[in-house]
Amino acid sequence: MSSPIITLKDASVIYGGETSVVRALDNVSLDIYAEEYIIFFGPSGCGKSTLLYSIAGLQQLTKGEINVLGQNLKTVSTKESVEFHRRSMGMVFQAYYLIQSLSVLANVTLPQIFVNAVPSERNKRGEELLNRFGILDQSNKFPNALSGGQQQRVAISRSLINDPPLILADEPVGNLDSKSSEEVLKLLSELNERDKKTIILVTHNPNHLGYASRIFYMQDGRIIREVRNTERKQVSEEVARPMDAQWVDEFAKLYPNLTDETLKAKMVVSYLLEEIDLSVRSRVEDVIQKYFSGQMDEQAVVHAVSMPLHEGGIGFYRSFAERFAVELHSILAMAKYLKGKFGDYPKNYDDYKEMLDKLGKYLILSTDAHPSEDAQKNFIRILQSRLEGSVKKENFEELLDRAVSLGGIGFNIRTARKITRHLELLLMDYPNISTTQEVSTSTPAEQTVLAVPIAPNISKTTEELVASNTTTS
Repeated sequence: MSSPIITLKDASVIYGGETSVVRALDNVSLDIYAEEYIIFFGPSGCGKSTLLYSIAGLQQLTKGEINVLGQNLKTVSTKESVEFHRRSMGMVFQAYYLIQSLSVLANVTLPQIFVNAVPSERNKRGEELLNRFGILDQSNKFPNALSGGQQQRVAISRSLINDPPLILADEPVGNLDSKSSEEVLKLLSELNERDKKTIILVTHNPNHLGYASRIFYMQDGRIIREVRNTERKQVSEEVARPMDAQWVDEFAKLYPNLTDETLKAKMVVSYLLEEIDLSVRSRVEDVIQKYFSGQMDEQAVVHAVSMPLHEGGIGFYRSFAERFAVELHSILAMAKYLKGKFGDYPKNYDDYKEMLDKLGKYLILSTDAHPSEDAQKNFIRILQSRLEGSVKKENFEELLDRAVSLGGIGFNIRTARKITRHLELLLMDYPNISTTQEVSTSTPAEQTVLAVPIAPNISKTTEELVASNTTTS
């Protein structure tokens, strides 16, 4: 195992005096190895940018030790620090920091001037980088003529012009739209995998964590957790840790912003409420996404869900897998029906009454409950209030749980919560649902789109429910 290229030991950055002390970094110790992709993750003010700037030599430690690429940053002179930074690392910032009065090519090649590179050579190098990142045709323009994503690619090109082994990126996609963000993150990943650059990225966005080989979770200036990405090849030495820490790490991938104490409480709740095991949940989500996109039909879902774990499946009993596929289809089919017939909201009173009636009956049929006629009338009234926004989620659950004589439904709290979640699923947009196609109640298509039972004990199918013209007054 090679030695780390970055080492921090008990590193602290402290501001303020005796009465008011702020610990931007609080006794941080870590090692980073060549060719790793590291992420410092956490909310604003947690110390992640301070840690990045300390590694860059732009922030002096109050105490502790820091060594980067063999250089002790606490003992180096200012002049030596500037020269070291210039040749050893490239910086990418959220705000780009391009010079507006210089052309794109001039911005990229600017760092080469300070290392006395020959103009022809630095321009050739700059054009090669711009061409690689697909913006060579922008080389003679000024930065304000470019999109945010293009400006960030210029900034990345500038960070690479001196060919440093280390790239430091501080929230590099914070000002970009989702498409440009993905493009920039893929560029950084390519620099790590193809060019063997060591990448250190600061972010507060959990969607970025999959790019890293290791993630350091930060809070109040401290590293509270280190998580390895098992899908990436590991460079650093594996250090034996307590088993419970490994389990918490796995759970933290789903809830990256929670503390250890909260995560452990959630793990206990997950067990007590019999939620699906974490190791299987991602497989289930993958199956559902493939069903959304049309890559799987109901039979393929049943096969994937019932296939043994060691064969890449989920390992459910066949009967449960069949029910799972039926309910999945039923949710999407009902959502498609509602969206096709009523759009985002019914256009007239009769449509509104029809939607309330069919949606109400569907939700009741999806449970094992058998509410009285009075309870069903109360349910339609409560459902209407929820759809109109006059009743919040928690109040909706409470009303479903309330006794019928007090204006409720009399469901138990678990049924009330299930209906609340079910309603939210039915009113969401899904990838394979057309929102422009009108569905007529007289067409055969509507009478067959929901032709599946949503629970084994329901005698009335959703086909009959949708085809019904009966409304509840």
